[in-house]
Amino acid sequence: MGEPRVVLEVDGAVGAITLTGRGGGNAMDLAFVRELDDATAEVTRLAEAGGLTVVTVRARGRHFCVGGDLAEFQSVSDLPAHLDRMTVHAHRSMARLHELPVPLVVGVHGATAGAGWGFVLAADVVLAAASASFRPAYAAAGLTPDAGVSWALPRRIGSARALEVVLANRRHPAAELVEWGLVTRVVDDELLGAELDQLVDAMRALDPEVVRETKRLLHADDSLRDHLDDEARTIAAIATRAPAPPTLTSPAPQGDAS
Repeated sequence: MGEPRVVLEVDGAVGAITLTGRGGGNAMDLAFVRELDDATAEVTRLAEAGGLTVVTVRARGRHFCVGGDLAEFQSVSDLPAHLDRMTVHAHRSMARLHELPVPLVVGVHGATAGAGWGFVLAADVVLAAASASFRPAYAAAGLTPDAGVSWALPRRIGSARALEVVLANRRHPAAELVEWGLVTRVVDDELLGAELDQLVDAMRALDPEVVRETKRLLHADDSLRDHLDDEARTIAAIATRAPAPPTLTSPAPQGDAS
């Protein structure tokens, strides 16, 4: 067996998925998507059992994820059959990431292309290094989008802009994706890991049920009045099980100096 392509580590309430950087680019070959399938199945199991408060995805190597491994694609005798096998694993993985009941925090550095966008679009929070860049790459390779990109991208930025992004294949700096709402925040390259850890630690310190219910409420697709009813039920249910918040008091008045 070769070196692992995707590693899952569980540290208390945090499930950390790391793309391990073979060749520096984290290109997605069949081994990669099989291991991603296993990792996402496990974090889903743990999260649904109440054992996780947050899940992270980050990468080693020069780049976050450059998309499909074109060298592998060129080497197989039956490319359509190979892509069918890959998408079974990749799409099952991306569906799980979108459907996690806990926040998904993704840290991006270097280049992100093709199916690598799937991680970004599945995330609740994306921190990107200042030097990070994003290029769709599908059309230039003679392929159409996968990994949920054609589903999530138009829902996030509109169908007209999504079409232009995918077909024009322009390189987009991280700051531009902040303007579109796809990246949460840009940080200095050398601070990416520390900033992601700080955010995760802040989430880990919270009541896990508050984190879960907050994500659920923010992702709900219902009418205003139905949502207000949901908010009322949820905050009441949380209040019955959570310790009372600290009492806020005004500073004691100062004595008369005269």
